Amino acid sequence: MLNKGQKVRITIDDSYFKKGQIVLIDEPDKYGAWLKGEDHKGNIDRWFLEYKNFELVDSVVESIIEKFRQRSAVGIKKYNTTLDRTDLSEEQWCDHLLEEMMDAILYCYRLREQLKYNKK
Repeated sequence: MLNKGQKVRITIDDSYFKKGQIVLIDEPDKYGAWLKGEDHKGNIDRWFLEYKNFELVDSVVESIIEKFRQRSAVGIKKYNTTLDRTDLSEEQWCDHLLEEMMDAILYCYRLREQLKYNKK
């Protein structure tokens, strides 16, 4: 069962919203839900949709996807290239990965030590 405040993605185009638009559940119902969000004109509105016309959105996954997009934009601006580049060998890609993983271990260890210190 869906809950008030959960995010859903619209799976149809109609006069109120666009396919892919994310809105909030205002009130679940047996046959669908009352949804609340912006219509195509930017007005906050509330409307009823059957379950077949929307899908539940995992806000954690959506947040991570947005972080990936932001990180990609930073990399493109900084290096003027994307991960589609073809100038690195497989060994060079592995070297980059190993360096990133070593950094991640250092960050994790540092955070762990801080957490241990804060428990005292």
